[in-house]
Amino acid sequence: MITQDYAKRLARLLADRKLILFVGAGISLQARHVEGKSTRLPLWSELAQLVAEKTGESLSSYGGDLFDMFDSIARKTNRARLDDAVRAAIPEDNFDPGLVHQLIASLPWARVYTTNYDNLLIRALGEKFPIIDEKDYELLSLPLDRQPRLIHLHGTLAHMHTLGGRDYKRWSEKHPLAHNRLISDGTESTILFLGYSNSDPHFRQLILPMIEELKAERGQNNHSWMWRPSPDQIELFNARDHLEVHSIEKDAEWAASLEILKAAYLDLVGTLSPQKSGEAAQQPGGVAAPKNKHLLGDRTTKINGYKLFYYRDNRSISRENLSRRSGVEAWRIAELEKVNTEKNLGPECFKVCSHEEIRSLEKALRPETSLEYGKSDDILAYYIEYYKNNWRQPRAKSSPQQDSLFSGRTRSVVFDFGGTLTKPQFKENTWERIWKSVGFTLEEANELHHQFSAGKITHRQWCDLTCEKLRGAGFCRQHFEAVSGNINAMPGLRSTFEELRSRGIAIHIVSGSLRTIIENVLDDSSRYVDSIRSNEMYFDANGLLSKVIGHAYDFEGKARFITMVAEGLGCHPIDILFIGNSLNDEKAATSGARTLCVNPKHTHFYVESMWNNVIREMTDLRQIVQFL
Repeated sequence: MITQDYAKRLARLLADRKLILFVGAGISLQARHVEGKSTRLPLWSELAQLVAEKTGESLSSYGGDLFDMFDSIARKTNRARLDDAVRAAIPEDNFDPGLVHQLIASLPWARVYTTNYDNLLIRALGEKFPIIDEKDYELLSLPLDRQPRLIHLHGTLAHMHTLGGRDYKRWSEKHPLAHNRLISDGTESTILFLGYSNSDPHFRQLILPMIEELKAERGQNNHSWMWRPSPDQIELFNARDHLEVHSIEKDAEWAASLEILKAAYLDLVGTLSPQKSGEAAQQPGGVAAPKNKHLLGDRTTKINGYKLFYYRDNRSISRENLSRRSGVEAWRIAELEKVNTEKNLGPECFKVCSHEEIRSLEKALRPETSLEYGKSDDILAYYIEYYKNNWRQPRAKSSPQQDSLFSGRTRSVVFDFGGTLTKPQFKENTWERIWKSVGFTLEEANELHHQFSAGKITHRQWCDLTCEKLRGAGFCRQHFEAVSGNINAMPGLRSTFEELRSRGIAIHIVSGSLRTIIENVLDDSSRYVDSIRSNEMYFDANGLLSKVIGHAYDFEGKARFITMVAEGLGCHPIDILFIGNSLNDEKAATSGARTLCVNPKHTHFYVESMWNNVIREMTDLRQIVQFL
C-alpha cells in the first residue's frame, strides 16, 4: 500500500486541483454484483477469451494479439458483431459501483479519464454528460464548475469508437480534440494511473506512448498504482518513463490506499481551513461572512423555493455550508426552501424574503437563473420534478399540488420534426437545402434568419422576403420535390405512434419545417397525429413559388403551443413531453413541460433547465418510450 509521506504529496496536488486520475480495467474489477454473486467483470485477457468464444475465433490464431483478433472479426463479419460480442462480455447492468468507485468519487480530481467502456464511473460520479466523443469536448468551454469531470477516452459500451488495432493506430488522427486535451492536461497537471497492469493493452498502446510524448514537456513524475509489477519493471518505468510506480498486491489494497490518500487530503484541507482553529467562516475572498442577514430591512419579494432547493441540493451543498458562504442562517434557508404544495402554482407557493437575502444566496450559489419569483422559468418541469423526488422534509403523503404534478401518466407528446422524426442525414437543415437548390450560399440562406433572431424583422416579413428571393431565383415545385424526396422517417416511427395511440396519448407536431414535407415523410402514419403546426409553401399554375405562410408556434412559440395543448386536455404542462433536437426547441421548457433532447444539434443539451433528459444518439424512435 502507499505510504503516509507519499499520500501527503498526492494530497497537495489534489488540494491544488493538479492531480488527474486515469482509470483502468483493474478498477472495474472492484464493482459489486447486484445480486451479491462472486462473479466479476472481465479483465482484458478474460474479455478476449469471451469475445473469441462468442465469435468462433481463437486468440492463439493471432499470436495472442487481442487487437489483431478484434480487427479480424470486424473484417470477416462486421463491426456491429464485434461490438455486440464485447457488450455481451461486459454486463454492466449486473454490477454496481463498489467501495473503490465511491472513494474515487469523494476526491477532488482535476479531471477523471478512463479507458474502460462500462458505466460504473458515470454512476459513481453522478456524471450526466460525460465526454465520450469528439463533439463532446465543447463542454470543456463551460465555466469550470459546470464542466464534466469524466472523459471516456475510447467510448462507452453504447459507442465504442476505439476498440481494435486499426482504431488505436488512427486514434490521434480521428480524435484530435481528445488528443490535444489529453496532452494539455498531462502537461499542466500530474497524472495518477489507477488499475492498469503492464499487460493491459490500453497501457501498452495508449499510456506509454503518451508518457513518451509528455516527457519533454514535464519536469516531474507521473504516478501509477499498478497490479503486481516486478521490481525490474518498477525500476524501468521510473528511469525510462518518469513514472513512479507503486505495487498493488491484493484487491483490498486499492480501497485501502485510496483511504490513506483521502485521509491525507482531509488532514491537509483541515490544516488550511480557518474552521480548524475556530476562526470565523470565510467567504471565497477571505472576508468573514456576516450572520443574521435575513432581517427584512429592505424591500421584500418572493423566493422560488423550487429553484433554491434545486441549486443547493443538486450541487450537494448542505444548508450549513451554504449558510457559511452566504451569511443566511441554515434554519432560514430551510424555511425559504419550503414550497406550499397545497396551493396552485403561483406566488402563494413561495416564502417572503428580502432582496438582500436573494443577493447573498445567489452570490454563494451562482445559479444559472434568478432565485426571485416572477421570472419566465419559474415553472420549469425540472425544478418541480427535482423537488418532488428529493425533498426530504416530513410532509403529507399527498396534497392537491403534488397530485397535480406529473405522476407517471403522459397526456400528450409534442414532437419537433426535422432531426427528431427524421433521420439526421444532412449537414444542412431543410431550409438551407432549399436555398442551396437554386444557387444561394449558406451565408445568404441564413441572413434573413439572423435578422429575425436579432429582432430586425418579424416572422411574417421573414416569410415574405424568403418567398421573394427564392421566387426571384426560380425556385419551383421540382426543386421542392427534389429536396423533400431525400428526407427519410426515423426508424420505428410507425410503431411508436401506434404505441402512443394505444396508451391514449395525443400526438402533436410543431416545427419550422414545411407541412407537405411532414405529411410526405409520415405517409399513412399521419392518421395517428392530432395536429401539425408548421410552415407552408404554395406554387402558382406554372409551378413557381408564389407564397410562404409561416405559423406562430416556432422558437418561443413552441412553449405557447404546449400551453395551448395542456389547456385543451385540462392538464398541467408537466403532463406533456416535448421532444426536440435543436436551438429553436430550447424555449419549449419554459412552458413547464418535460423535455427530451434527441440527436442534439446546435443546442445546449447539457443544460438541465432546458432539457430534462437526452438521448445522445437516437437510431430508433422507440427509444423515447422509456421517458413517457
